[in-house]
Amino acid sequence: PNHRVFSGKENVREVFRNRIVSIAFDCHGNPIGFSCMVYLPVFETRTELVLHLGMTMICREHRGRRIQSPLFTKCLVLPMLNLYRIQYWITSIAASSSGIGAICDYFLDAYPTYYSCGSSSRTKMHLDIASFVLQHYRHEFGCSTNARFDQDTFVVHESNQFEGGGCAELIQEDGLSVSQYRRGECNEFVKQMLDLRAGDELFQVAKVDLIQTSLRFLLTKETE
Repeated sequence: PNHRVFSGKENVREVFRNRIVSIAFDCHGNPIGFSCMVYLPVFETRTELVLHLGMTMICREHRGRRIQSPLFTKCLVLPMLNLYRIQYWITSIAASSSGIGAICDYFLDAYPTYYSCGSSSRTKMHLDIASFVLQHYRHEFGCSTNARFDQDTFVVHESNQFEGGGCAELIQEDGLSVSQYRRGECNEFVKQMLDLRAGDELFQVAKVDLIQTSLRFLLTKETE
């Protein structure tokens, strides 16, 4: 994809200096998926850090096997050690139902979610973080500079269009999400919100909390 991590145009050390990368291997030692997250200093003081969940890719034949969970777990715990805190803000931009649904169900104070979307449930902090990240860091996660951000729905229209630096390879020509979530209402929400043929993506802002996020994950796993 047209993404900074894969461009080869920059010094490798510079590209990865603010990133956390987690790789999953099968029993034969072959890589089957990875997650690449990036620290982003926000607001004018640049003293507050958020973790952008960045790009996660799983080999097609291994999708649906909960590989994303251990990949995320390793990446999400490390910032707690680096930042000396058990709670911090995260951002994500995605078009897959599975990724969007996971943000809704496992993280705290998420916006938007498939059960709550609109200015009435959006806080000033959500909007401030999203606006700042999209104004200053689109190049970090392959979002087109021409894409239009809807401040109410948090849809980034034509985010993946090649013009402006988007990841055009991720555009779904059939208009279908690359992976479905376990809750049908989330899949329907993504279908209604995003035009995947145009390269739309959904920007989300949420919190990670060591205790509450872990409990949500464990409780969800027990009920599956």
